[in-house]
Amino acid sequence: MFCPQCSQAFNARGVNNCPNCKFSLNTTKVPKNDSPASADFGNRSARKPAIDCPKVNAGISQGTKFIIIAVAFFPVYLVLHSFYPANDFLIRGQRSADMFDTAGKAILLTLLLAGLARVAYALLVQRRAS
Repeated sequence: MFCPQCSQAFNARGVNNCPNCKFSLNTTKVPKNDSPASADFGNRSARKPAIDCPKVNAGISQGTKFIIIAVAFFPVYLVLHSFYPANDFLIRGQRSADMFDTAGKAILLTLLLAGLARVAYALLVQRRAS
């Protein structure tokens, strides 16, 4: 049997939900024949776009949350940075990097890049796998 939502093949005996996408099989008419030729389920053009896959949506959601956190904490970083400036100066007035400045930039940049990487992974890798 093939899932009408994601076209995943599986054994239909005693199964109420698709093991891949958790689509409820009780509310839809499922073809009796186990071959994909009995319906358009095996045809890629009849499938829904891969962006509707729960794994892809979850990946995009996780990546977006990381990006939002990084952007939301940037003003907080700027305010705290103005309260705790570096006290020492190096040659010709160049300010030395203090620990707060370096750690703040590293954390925000890591969150932003992790979010972008997670969204890219969901769109490029998980979309192809589904």
